[in-house]
Order: sequence, then C-alpha cells, then structure tokens
Amino acid sequence: LTFDYENLHTTIEENALLLKQRLEAVGLGANHAKELHIIAHSMGGLVSRWFIEREGGNKIVQHLVMLGTPNAGSPWSTVQDMSFALLGMGLNQIPGLILPAKIVADLVAKSLQFVENIDNALDQMQPDSEFIKAIALNPDPKVPYTIIAGDRSAFIQQQSSRLRRLMKKLFTPAINKVIDDLVFGGEPNDIAVSLASIQSVSQERSPQPKILPTIACDHTTYFTTEAGLKALTDALRNY
Repeated sequence: LTFDYENLHTTIEENALLLKQRLEAVGLGANHAKELHIIAHSMGGLVSRWFIEREGGNKIVQHLVMLGTPNAGSPWSTVQDMSFALLGMGLNQIPGLILPAKIVADLVAKSLQFVENIDNALDQMQPDSEFIKAIALNPDPKVPYTIIAGDRSAFIQQQSSRLRRLMKKLFTPAINKVIDDLVFGGEPNDIAVSLASIQSVSQERSPQPKILPTIACDHTTYFTTEAGLKALTDALRNY
C-alpha cells in the first residue's frame, strides 16, 4: 500500500487523520488481525508518528520504520529558506547566464513567495515549532520503531572516483561549508536533516526505538543505494 499526501498546505496532523481514513477504507482499522509495517521517509515519519501516537494508530500499526525523518526538526524547514540558499549557490556557480541573475532571482522569488504563503506543513518542521515541541511530548504508543539515518559525507567517500569528481563540482568546498557548518553547525547530516534530529525519539519507551548503524547515503538515496536497501531489509526482518 502507498499513501501519497499533499505536503504544503495540509498540516501534518491533518495528513495523519487522512492516513487513518485511508487505512480504514481498505479494512485496516483497529484490531484488524493483520501485521502492518509502515515505511516512512522524511516528513512521512512525522505523519506516521502523529497517527500512531495521537490518533489511535497504535492499535493498527505493528511497526514503524523511519528513514531521514526530522524528529527534532530541520534547518531546511521552509521552501523559501532552502530555495533561496540553493538559488544563491547555483547563481554563483554558473557564469554568463542567458538572463541576468537579478531577473532570474526576481522570478524565483515571486514563485517562492506564493509557496511560502501555503507551506503549513514545512513550517511545522522548524526545530522550534509548536509541532516539534508537541511530538516530543507524545505518550508512548508501545509500538516498535526502527530509525535509519544517512550520512552524506560517508556517502560521497564511497562513490566511484568519477562520481566523486562530479559531486565535488556540484558541492564545492564553499557550498559544503554552508551546508555542514552554517546550516548544521558541524553536525553529521543527510543534507536535509541532521543525524541527531533523525535519531531524536525518546529512549524511555517500551520497546525502545531501535537505531540502526548510520549508513552511507543522503536524503534522496535511502531507497536507491545498496546501503539504504540493506538497512531497510534489516529493519523489516529484525524488528
């Protein structure tokens, strides 16, 4: 089963209710007598947690696997902040644009302002948001959680020499410094979320969340790298 959700205007709490409704519609309500594992990436983990911890999902779900979920928030939490940063990096790396940089920036800024006005769910992922504060205090659902976190620096090192050269062109030392030092304060990260945030689920739960060893991938490659797929397989086999 898959659950595709609108992730800008619709809040995380609303999507959690929609997830519950979708599951009930296919016969997966409380005490359904089957075994249901949820595999959730990024914000999907927060949607799943809210469903399990606040909307009775603990009577429906037997296991939650989270990959790259910003459990303590993300510094890339708004479309506008992330896009302007990436736009600035891109403009600095591309000489001789067909259109002057200011025109491109103005066009993008107007588009981003429209998105920023409706990005309710993305704003909720700010580290100091009311949602992140609330989810940290949620009651123990008594459901097994498995947490998978990727380290982008290890991912780059494991690539072929040709791919490493390409990634060095895309992520110059200056860009890496912005991401790692200014955005994440030197903390290891998967480019979108710090490892500390991904792993930030209270261990004072029964059962304790299982945190798998950090893997070599970034936020976009959990499901396409050998390391990511192996970790997911291990999570499903050994929960």
